[in-house]
Amino acid sequence: MSEQELVPLIDTDIFRFRCGFAADYQIKKEAQLHYPDSSDTEIAEILAETDYVHMALQNVKTVFEALQDRFGKNYLAYIHKGGNFRYDVATIKPYKGNRDKTHKPKYFNEISDYIVGKWKAIEVEGIESDDAIGIKQSTCLLYTSDAADDL
Repeated sequence: MSEQELVPLIDTDIFRFRCGFAADYQIKKEAQLHYPDSSDTEIAEILAETDYVHMALQNVKTVFEALQDRFGKNYLAYIHKGGNFRYDVATIKPYKGNRDKTHKPKYFNEISDYIVGKWKAIEVEGIESDDAIGIKQSTCLLYTSDAADDL
C-alpha cells in the first residue's frame, strides 16, 4: 500500500500552538531587529498592535499542504473543541496541572477557526483529539477484513 492510499488521522491541536507560536516568534524577532533598544514590554506592545494573522494561517497552510503532498487529500483531521473527562477523573494531580492555560499564541482562535473552516477538521468535545484518533483507529481495525494481518 502506498502512502497516497493511506488515510492519515491528524491531531491538529499542536498546529494551533506550533504554527501560532512560530508566527509570534518571527514577528518578535523582526521587532527586536527593527527596534534593538526596545524593552521586552515595548516589544510586547508592538506585537499586540501588529496584525500578522496571515502569517500564522500561512504556517498552518504550509503544514497541511505538505501532508497532502505526501499522503494525498484524503485525511481526517481532529481538533479539540472543549471539555475533557480527564479533569473530572484526575484524583492525585490536576490533569495538565503544570500547564499555563493562558500561554497561547496570539491567533490561537483564528487558527482554530481556519483549521475547521478551510481544512475541515472534525471538532471533538469531552475528549482530546488524540483520543478521537485512537477510537477511530481501533474502529477501523475492527472492520478491516485483513486487520489481523496488520497487527
